[in-house]
Amino acid sequence: MTEQTAPEHVDLADYSRALDEIHRLRAALAYEAGVTAAHLSYATFPKSRRAFAEEQVQRMRAAARGEANSAYTISGWRMQAALRDAGASVTLTRWEWEHAPTGRS
Repeated sequence: MTEQTAPEHVDLADYSRALDEIHRLRAALAYEAGVTAAHLSYATFPKSRRAFAEEQVQRMRAAARGEANSAYTISGWRMQAALRDAGASVTLTRWEWEHAPTGRS
């Protein structure tokens, strides 16, 4: 078996794309957390939603820092439904990632 066909062979371009996407998603979460936090400063923000929004900001900021495992559990039905609502796959395998169109970068 050659190095190219060995199971442990890794295409670094795929992992580079994955890391780029992770970084973009962390930046997007940080940005959206800031926008939501700014909305919390408005006197017109509903008091009944304030605590939920503050918790949401904390979860988004934790995920932006790389703490998504402790901020979110993706195995629950709510997260699966959220992925479907967004038009995203509820699973992501290495094969799916490596064979996806590269136009998402």
